[in-house]
Amino acid sequence: MRFSFLRQPRNVALVSYHIPKTAGTSFRKMLEAEFGKNNVVGLYNPQEANAFSNGAELRFKNKLSAIHGHFKPHKNHKISYPSAKTMVWVRDPVERIWSHVGHLLKLKEQHPHFGELSRIYIQKGIVSQSKIVSDIIKNQTLPYMVDFYSRFFSNVSINDIDFVGSIHQFDRHVLLLNEMFSMKLKPKKTNVLSSTDIPSEVKALESLLRHEYEIVSGYL
Repeated sequence: MRFSFLRQPRNVALVSYHIPKTAGTSFRKMLEAEFGKNNVVGLYNPQEANAFSNGAELRFKNKLSAIHGHFKPHKNHKISYPSAKTMVWVRDPVERIWSHVGHLLKLKEQHPHFGELSRIYIQKGIVSQSKIVSDIIKNQTLPYMVDFYSRFFSNVSINDIDFVGSIHQFDRHVLLLNEMFSMKLKPKKTNVLSSTDIPSEVKALESLLRHEYEIVSGYL
């Protein structure tokens, strides 16, 4: 276990919240190019990520410049690392769900969330990504998907994050991030689909995610 509530040297410059399907893997590579691979911690172990989401303080022996991974914002992050800037990339809510479901369908049993998707849809003969996503949004069969931003920013408002970038304006926002944080990040190619790749009948369901758009629309 790499966590402790004990005070440690606070040399973290950046805490980067990686929301799934927001080009986080590409961004991590950019951070490693900026700070050095050994100075960027990728926090993806579920137990550790959950602990950090709940306010635990990381403890590492080596010099550390950035923490990046699947964990939620917590007010303790600013207390533990007062010199660190916080940041996150966001994505259109419907497009994020579409991409997430596509990712699960591609990885199947390799992904821990596939079992639930399979039980609700695949095992019942529903295999169309369009039908699955539409039903998830209409009937909220997977609440963690349709309420994702509401849950993610439940402890810390999105307005209190130092930098919020849109993956729909990735290159431009990387330049803005460089200017704000005095960095020299170089954009890398992302695997983000454009809105034209998503069926119109799925895009038409945006109104059912009004609560999610209210959180992120100002940043997209």
